[in-house]
Amino acid sequence: MGHSSLDCIAAVNAVPRTVRKVHPQKTPSEVAATVIEFSLCNPIWGCCKLAQKLKQRNILISSPTVQKILIKQQMGSQRERAARILERAQAGQALTSFQMLQVERILCIKI
Repeated sequence: MGHSSLDCIAAVNAVPRTVRKVHPQKTPSEVAATVIEFSLCNPIWGCCKLAQKLKQRNILISSPTVQKILIKQQMGSQRERAARILERAQAGQALTSFQMLQVERILCIKI
């Protein structure tokens, strides 16, 4: 005997649905945090250089993904990264001499 379309709809609705909490292609938050920290340690590095250096540490991430992470954090440009480093310094975080030199160079200021 054939099934009616109502039976089929009822059968489909009876199947429990699983809801993904995270997109399967989403970058893990710890990887995003590593990207941010690397970019703050080396504010002159662009997305390609950051992706390359992360790959050397067995963190596989594409340069467009690095760029998306930095832009989402408002750190897409050298100036924005240098400003974020300066904010951290003003909040009491110690800077390396390399970071100070890079911030001075990028923002044309003396720390």
